[in-house]
Amino acid sequence: LDAAVLPGLQGKHVGTQLCAHVLAYFDDHGVDLVCATVATDNERSLGMVKRLGFSIVADLPNYFGNGHHRILVQRCRGAGVPAL
Repeated sequence: LDAAVLPGLQGKHVGTQLCAHVLAYFDDHGVDLVCATVATDNERSLGMVKRLGFSIVADLPNYFGNGHHRILVQRCRGAGVPAL
């Protein structure tokens, strides 16, 4: 799943609402572990996923090729869910 918000809608919490809706669906269907990546230079997205309960797991240098670094984040729900 890949998601992006059109430039004209950025800063209006559209991305937060979209992600919160998807996470609520996952919660309702018993998904206990969700992982995502965020570009290292995308401070707004990183802040959003942190507010949604994600934790930083690892830096992923060159994830999408030379110079395209990402940050791996995860959200664990429920007892007994192993962290990455």
